[in-house]
Amino acid sequence: KEFETKGHQLTAELFLSSRNSDESATTKLLSGNQIVDGKVTTEAGPESDFRSKIDYTLPIGIDGKFEAGYQGEIESSKEATSLSSWQTTNQDFYKDPLFSNDTHYNTKAIALYSLFADKISKLGYQIGFRTEYTGRQIEIPERNNKFTIDRWDYFPSLHVSYDVYENHQLMASYTRRINRPHGWELEPFQTWTDAYNIRVGNPGLLPEYIDSYELGYQTLLGSTVASIETYYRITNNRIEHVSSVYSENVTLQSTQNIGKDYSLGAELFFNFDPVRNWNVNLMGNLYDYRIEGFLNDVSLNRKSFNWSLRFNNTLKISDLTQVQFNLMYRSPSISSQGRSEGHIATNIA
Repeated sequence: KEFETKGHQLTAELFLSSRNSDESATTKLLSGNQIVDGKVTTEAGPESDFRSKIDYTLPIGIDGKFEAGYQGEIESSKEATSLSSWQTTNQDFYKDPLFSNDTHYNTKAIALYSLFADKISKLGYQIGFRTEYTGRQIEIPERNNKFTIDRWDYFPSLHVSYDVYENHQLMASYTRRINRPHGWELEPFQTWTDAYNIRVGNPGLLPEYIDSYELGYQTLLGSTVASIETYYRITNNRIEHVSSVYSENVTLQSTQNIGKDYSLGAELFFNFDPVRNWNVNLMGNLYDYRIEGFLNDVSLNRKSFNWSLRFNNTLKISDLTQVQFNLMYRSPSISSQGRSEGHIATNIA
């Protein structure tokens, strides 16, 4: 709905999706042509998702703006997992009821938000507040188990900018965000994913809350855009996948809230045209990373210096044709138990 004043509007949006999936993995241990051991794991189930959204925008004065909105989501899914083991006496796979489960997930989420933005001379600011309700139920009918969450969360935000002089801007902000656990991370039973790996979730897993403090500077030099942003981010209730020994040659992977992590660093960005019809985006991120907490009741304190690079190129061949190429690199980084190696990826289109 468009009102008489420019920018004064009311919008609504509905989204509905439905999907079904079936997965299976078969592992056989052979002696010659004879099967001596093996496992078949399956995972299947439908999932539906309905989302609704309403946004209201009201211009105030020359630079002022008030926004308010609502977002809602209803998500439902059923997941059937099973394990079948090889029986040498009968020469066939037989289902193991101990590792076969049906799980029903039902989630309701409601978010309400408002923000006000304005500008006083060279100083711009935006103040926001968002509250979110989470209602989640995980049910395992065969075991008569139910795990329920009924909670409100609150997320304030503040953004400030200052025009130092033409095409030069200083920015600062504080935001609080949430990262919710999902899927198998919440399942309270053991599921074989193949013959050598078992996973088990944790229905009591807490969501991650991220507090982010940022200070940045942006400038336009001719046709080149450059910016640097320093940041300090704290993740509370850090969620990690933890590996342990289940039995000989079999690994158990679980999920735990291990404590906190801290990131202190800077992001650099450049956008420029080296020559006509060639645009380059170059982004770099350097930060000191630290994990503190407890793992299996043992104090944990690990740190590493991390960096990443993204190099995007767009080449205009003609009025109707362009080529895009990018390269991404992420350095090695520590986790609660070990370290992930650096990796590189490229894409062309």
